[in-house]
Amino acid sequence: MSLRELIAQGETPRLEFKSSLQWDVKQGAKNEGLRQAVLKTIAAFLNTEGGTLVIGVEDNGQVYGLENDLNLVGNSRDRFEQLMGSLLMEHLGAAYAAPPLVRGRFEEIDGKTVYVVEVQPAPEAVFLKGEKGKQLYIRVGTTTRDLDAKDATEYVKTHWGESQKKSRFSSPSKGEKAL
Repeated sequence: MSLRELIAQGETPRLEFKSSLQWDVKQGAKNEGLRQAVLKTIAAFLNTEGGTLVIGVEDNGQVYGLENDLNLVGNSRDRFEQLMGSLLMEHLGAAYAAPPLVRGRFEEIDGKTVYVVEVQPAPEAVFLKGEKGKQLYIRVGTTTRDLDAKDATEYVKTHWGESQKKSRFSSPSKGEKAL
């Protein structure tokens, strides 16, 4: 399925759009707090069935592009990917910052650059480090939700029972890079 076809589906439990990594569209300025929304989505995909995050597309499917995000890193795709990798390492851990579980790539659509993050389900619970400590995020329909301690414990028990463990190793696809 092409990126255009994927975007045309709209957001689903396994597809999420974010306008930007750290450019606040409404304020017209850098906002590092927006990074957390991207990280929450990736953590939630890891903790559920996996999914695809497209950065540079608005919730309504309008392609916004990464021009402003790239400007913040000296118009360097390499620096953008380094930033993504650093954020994943710092907030999710090394096992979740690279293939086979998380892969990212740039794509062009309507003359604009977007960043596509493909996420596989993790073989164990993944906790996101944030201001409130470590939190467990999951996908519920088309939303990302954090679980309180009781719900997190129950979710981990039912989602990752011994019989449900999955292999986390798969071959990287052509054109995909480690984050």
